[in-house]
Amino acid sequence: MDIITEKDLSAEQNYNADESGLYWRTIPDKTLASDLEVRASGSKVFKERITFMPCANAAGTHKLPLLVIGKAQKPRAFTSVRKLPVHYMGQKNAWVTRPIFLEWFKGYFIPEVKKNYLRRIYLQTIDENFTILYMLPNCTALIQPMDKNVIQNIKVNYKKKLFLELESERTVSNIFKKTNIKEAVFSLAEIWNQLNANLINKSWLPLWPQLNVEKHTDDNFEPEDEVPLAFFVNRGFSEAAINDFLLGNDDLNETEPLTDAEILRQVTQECDGESEEISHVEPVASVSNSSAVSAFNTCLEWADQVDIPLPEKMLLRKLRDKAFYLSLNTCR
Repeated sequence: MDIITEKDLSAEQNYNADESGLYWRTIPDKTLASDLEVRASGSKVFKERITFMPCANAAGTHKLPLLVIGKAQKPRAFTSVRKLPVHYMGQKNAWVTRPIFLEWFKGYFIPEVKKNYLRRIYLQTIDENFTILYMLPNCTALIQPMDKNVIQNIKVNYKKKLFLELESERTVSNIFKKTNIKEAVFSLAEIWNQLNANLINKSWLPLWPQLNVEKHTDDNFEPEDEVPLAFFVNRGFSEAAINDFLLGNDDLNETEPLTDAEILRQVTQECDGESEEISHVEPVASVSNSSAVSAFNTCLEWADQVDIPLPEKMLLRKLRDKAFYLSLNTCR
């Protein structure tokens, strides 16, 4: 990386972004094959695809909110959401096109990086001159920091979380009714926020062997411990099915030919003016402030019984109190 030496850049000043596809409403083949209800209803299980793009500096000290590209400009599932935890944009094929990337880079990346460095000693090094290096796609496994460890970590943990939710439902169709694009982006954001900074550092080593940053000890999230692979094996899934589900290729090459079924589906979607990702949204019932207070009290009782860490209990109390004060002001 001659440019790093030439410009005397630190790990905090080097950012990497990489995109990846994700079939956000998918399940292992064994479950799908046994659920005739889903097949009979014609639910679109296989091709519910979005693209997400993580971006962070090499030190792991600054992670930008994920860029998520869906097929709908304004999904119905976002109707009641005032603020998303990701930067969402719509494109008919859910691709990061040149216009989308430029809009994200100029309107989001540069302002976020400048804002981050206002709080750091590197303020004097930031100006209008941002340098972009394009990594060839056929080299990403070797030199693209986000490609191997970070993106794979996000996708594996997203699919594990989806499968856990599936386990709590009696039928596959139930989970698909509840899992909409809003739930998908919130889950992705949660996983990205919890991702260990040390993993980001490690991902840079093939490209930057001399990278030397302080190890982060405040981030104790270990995703592999959350849902071990044995969880799937014990439920009768073969190793091949597990690997295909967790590590299968979700990326769709823009140049590869579409099947007849995919062409027909795409044309149908364009005629309807709707994306497949918003076709499963059910009306959301309004929750009163008093109902929220009651729900948080139940959560606090549960937290005491299972010994939830104190900071998380305090957060529940804070939310409970917020709902209580809102109920006083609105009489709901």
